[in-house]
Amino acid sequence: MKKLYSVLLCSGIFFSQAFAQGDNCATAVPVTAGTYVANGPSVGGGANNSCAGYGGANADWYSFVPSCDGSINVNSCFGGADTKLQVYSGDCGTLSCVGSSDDFCNTGFGSFYASQVTATVTAGVTYYIQWDNYWTGAGFTWSLSYTPSSSATGIATSAITSTGATSTWTDGTATDWTIEYGLAGFVLGSGTSANVLTQSYNFTGLQPETSYEYYVQAGTGCFVGPYSFTTLPVCPVPTSPNVTGLSASGATLNWTAGGMETLWDVEWGTSGFLLGAGTQDYGLLTNSDGLTGLTGSTDYHWYVRAVCDLNVGDGVDTMSYFVG
Repeated sequence: MKKLYSVLLCSGIFFSQAFAQGDNCATAVPVTAGTYVANGPSVGGGANNSCAGYGGANADWYSFVPSCDGSINVNSCFGGADTKLQVYSGDCGTLSCVGSSDDFCNTGFGSFYASQVTATVTAGVTYYIQWDNYWTGAGFTWSLSYTPSSSATGIATSAITSTGATSTWTDGTATDWTIEYGLAGFVLGSGTSANVLTQSYNFTGLQPETSYEYYVQAGTGCFVGPYSFTTLPVCPVPTSPNVTGLSASGATLNWTAGGMETLWDVEWGTSGFLLGAGTQDYGLLTNSDGLTGLTGSTDYHWYVRAVCDLNVGDGVDTMSYFVG
């Protein structure tokens, strides 16, 4: 149905791309996954109405060719115009309807009389996106998302340590895989790559407390990902700090080991003391510290850290952060 309404869009908020539109299938503008600004299907006379059964006289046309099998989502859920959408496959002479949409949007933005089509796509096939002027020729913002599929499923990361992790997956089709990984946010093609003949991969030689991402490629298919994980600290901090046995002049500080450490440092003092200037009970062999000689009706603060010596005999201790 026709709707009349007013929407104010803040310039630049969608980080969109604006450029000339194709007025018919033959002049469709090639696009990749992203967000765009359509100038409005007000001219051209190039609308194809075979997909929806009804439509406008003019249209804005775009084309998309997926590199791998997968799925797409085309939508105008940002609002700004009363849109109507059709998606076709094939060639301009013999278009096949993939899907059409008028007042539908389930992406979480609300409807706004927007349009949305989701569909599975095949590698190498050209898909044509048509926005027609059945309701209006006004401009609007729209987006295309593309998710490649893979025969490798259930990709998961486990056995995370301070310097490594393990990725596993299930694949009943491919017999070889490629892993590419790097620091979180790395660009695919610039990471460390490894060929794998089993459905798992062990990451080694990583940095502690560091976020990584990785992609998985099954056979000659597309990479899927990224999948992310963060390595553990070399010496995890103690957890569950608590105080028991409070009296006018004493208290017992308690905590739980964060890892396999058996040595801890505690520092305590009156409320607000600077770390490094308090009473230092270092080298504790149990995960508790009994304090005596305290002053009644006085507030105290305390900190605890783990001491982990991973190279026994070298005289160098590895310590966690103080917590408290």
